[in-house]
Amino acid sequence: MASKFFKLGKKATMFYDPASQKKIVGDQVVEFDDKDQTTTRFQERLSGGHILETDAPKKGKIKVEEDEDEDEGKEKTDLEKFEALTNAEMKKWLDDEYELTDADKAEIEAAKKKADLVAIYKRLEE
Repeated sequence: MASKFFKLGKKATMFYDPASQKKIVGDQVVEFDDKDQTTTRFQERLSGGHILETDAPKKGKIKVEEDEDEDEGKEKTDLEKFEALTNAEMKKWLDDEYELTDADKAEIEAAKKKADLVAIYKRLEE
């Protein structure tokens, strides 16, 4: 395997792999080296169409890290997404997106209101 470039699938809004610390948001095209392509999360999302292989972007268009403004936009997008999710869907999303401790899992399961889940999400993002 060699380094390859990937972008989000049509229905995806973001991809984050905690093992490689790589993130794709919006129309970004991000380079993943051999090691990054072997993680379980990467392989699952690639086979499910969440991320797609693409051609290398033109010079100067590769973006590996985001600025603060884009991080704020990402949070807003996630928070808007949460409004459409049921509490059960939101709990599953948190479990899928983050490496949770047993205490985090217990706190998520105990959460009764969407506001509680949003507060947990914000804490996990810090």
